Amino acid sequence: MSGMRRWRWPAAAAVLIIAVAGGALLRADGNSSRHGIGIREGGTVRVAALFEPSGFNPNTTEDSGPGLQDVAVTVYPSVFRIHPDFSVQLDQTFMLSAELTSQEPQTITYRIQPEAHWSDGTPITADDFHYLWQHLNGSIPKTDAYTITGYERIKEVTGSTDGKTVTVVFSTPFAEWQGLFTNLLPAHFVRRQPGGWNRGLAKHPEDIPSGGPFRIAGFTPGETVTLARNENYWGPKAHLDAIQFRLVPDSDAQVDALRNREADLIRPQATTDLINTVKRLPGVQSQVRTSLGFEHLTFNLKHPILAEPAVRQAIATAIDTRQLVDRLLVPVNPDAQVLGNRIWLAGQQPYQDHTGGYAKGNTPAAKQLLERAGWTLGDDEVYSKNGRRLRLRLSTFTGDPRRRAEGVLLQAQLAKAGIQLSLFNTANEILFGVWLPEGNFDIADVASVGGPLALSGNHDTYRPGGGGNYGRFTDPTIDALFQQAIGELDPARAAALGNQIDQRLWHQLPSIPLYQLQAFLAWRQDLLNVGNNPTTEGPFWNAGTWAFAKP
Repeated sequence: MSGMRRWRWPAAAAVLIIAVAGGALLRADGNSSRHGIGIREGGTVRVAALFEPSGFNPNTTEDSGPGLQDVAVTVYPSVFRIHPDFSVQLDQTFMLSAELTSQEPQTITYRIQPEAHWSDGTPITADDFHYLWQHLNGSIPKTDAYTITGYERIKEVTGSTDGKTVTVVFSTPFAEWQGLFTNLLPAHFVRRQPGGWNRGLAKHPEDIPSGGPFRIAGFTPGETVTLARNENYWGPKAHLDAIQFRLVPDSDAQVDALRNREADLIRPQATTDLINTVKRLPGVQSQVRTSLGFEHLTFNLKHPILAEPAVRQAIATAIDTRQLVDRLLVPVNPDAQVLGNRIWLAGQQPYQDHTGGYAKGNTPAAKQLLERAGWTLGDDEVYSKNGRRLRLRLSTFTGDPRRRAEGVLLQAQLAKAGIQLSLFNTANEILFGVWLPEGNFDIADVASVGGPLALSGNHDTYRPGGGGNYGRFTDPTIDALFQQAIGELDPARAAALGNQIDQRLWHQLPSIPLYQLQAFLAWRQDLLNVGNNPTTEGPFWNAGTWAFAKP
């Protein structure tokens, strides 16, 4: 649940009923409301996956990509879970309670279910909480930590004699504490592995003890990840025998797999043509939802051209996000809107649009910005300065028809302003595993997927050394504002600080927000209890309740 956003969306109920075309209604508790439909125990769900894991520790920058989260949510326990209505709820199968028991100093007391244990029989205890905190608080050199936000504010983590009560004392307040202690690892197992925390879970994932309804049964890189029912799970047993993820990185190929009955569930990058094709498939249900994630352009600030503020300002002025939304999203979801904030999303109470004069396709203004900064328009209609042409690369991952079309639109928009943009895409594992971490990009067209806890979730994107800070952005003022915001216990004041942060980000321009993502999911109608959870949890958040209908 890293990257959770805190603010609740309006009119969110504790149990949300989501209408699914032509099939069951899915409640937020994950149970089907279709009456009179029996389920059969067993069976394997075949999933066509866009991404695959690079390893199996979701708390590291190396492994934190989307390829692992669908697996992690079924294997690693978390204190709180995000439901499809965007509410943050205690996982009562895992926890008895998690409560603020003191304000000075801020103290949270966690009570673990007495029967909670890893699949190898080892109890889940305070030792697992302490191990996670120890490696995410920034105190151990050379530890790969995707986030330290919140954990670095904890003074101590102690356990009761039996280890089932955990007391966490903070040195400084942390408002979004419900976002902590997600994807707990089996400490007793990880300690014994060569490579430990950083790479100890990269190999032989079938040996990793599970604390969820499924366990990892096999992994063939470049091909499949297989989950099998965790027969030693203390909670309700999964109905399915297994879930198999097969790597299908091309969205159109995923549709073919569903059509040919080679897949039971797909989650492709949606376009109008793709959605219309899926809707015509017999025996298939589908769902589109606006997600708590957004598309953005991230600048590599170490690039000599992009390090110049006038260039980033000109790009932000020249692009037309309204055109992107109208061409790419409105045919999918007529309510899709341009996004003008990096912290709060449209529909959230604190949302304010801070774009100002940016992102409206103002070509003359973009040219004026460049010329004031000493750039000269050449005969080829491309600007240059000091012998360097204004030529940049836009990178995203292949196999995504929406982003391919987006690249072409951005290329044309910037060409009008004398900025030459070349499309330089690669496979997801190369983009997120090599290019972005190594800074081998100019502009990246990527997405951030979050949850209801916005401030702590966004901090790592903009702090030095943060797991999502691919552009190497540094601003002490921004960092200080985040530190103040995540410790602010007054929601209204925290919201105002979030907007103050975004206003300064528009001034600094490490990135340009474009629009909120549309999460698309399609599955066979005889697969029950499936529904779109467009947060970091993803659709597999309740996979333990999935079942095939009886014929």
